[in-house]
Amino acid sequence: MTRSLLSQRHTALMALSLLLAVACTAAPAPVAQPTTSQPPASPAVSAAVGSGSLTDPGVTAGGAQTAAGGQTTAGGQTGTGQVKPDPSPGGPEEPVVGGPGGPAPIDPEAQWKTIQRRPDLESPRPQAWDHLSLTPDGRTLTVYFYGGVEACYGLAEVRVARTAGGVATVTLVAGTPPAIGDFACIDIAVGYKTTVQLDEPLVIDGSGDGQE
Repeated sequence: MTRSLLSQRHTALMALSLLLAVACTAAPAPVAQPTTSQPPASPAVSAAVGSGSLTDPGVTAGGAQTAAGGQTTAGGQTGTGQVKPDPSPGGPEEPVVGGPGGPAPIDPEAQWKTIQRRPDLESPRPQAWDHLSLTPDGRTLTVYFYGGVEACYGLAEVRVARTAGGVATVTLVAGTPPAIGDFACIDIAVGYKTTVQLDEPLVIDGSGDGQE
């Protein structure tokens, strides 16, 4: 009797184990579902959703709205796509406007220094002149020329003569100051002018106006 009961229990346990093995084999394995990560919402969208309002995609958190042409205008206003001049200190510089009088005129006489003739010069030699000017009465002649610095250069005299054909000849005579010693002369050109009073007019106005 006892052996029969043990045999039945053993048979029942074997059957239960077989059923459990079949059940585990037949059950499908769980399939893993893909998960997608959502990007964090921007502060502006989160704030709008939290307050119950919807935010226009063209409006940013700072209240600026994207306009046509890719330009952004402040305060949510729609722009025209045109770029306005930058008024900031780092923007383009304004053109400099001169005064009503413009630049001061340059006096052409300022570059010519008046030189006095002196008779004590050594090694006299002819000196070429640059140009002449004559007063309306034809009696005052101003000669313009270039020479060296006065420490090493001087003007001895101005000769005015007329040829047989009536042509006026103007000759400058330059020289070297006496006893300059070992003074180092600078090789530089200086503009000079000298005035000569003529006994007779060098040029006469053919109209007769202003003649005595």
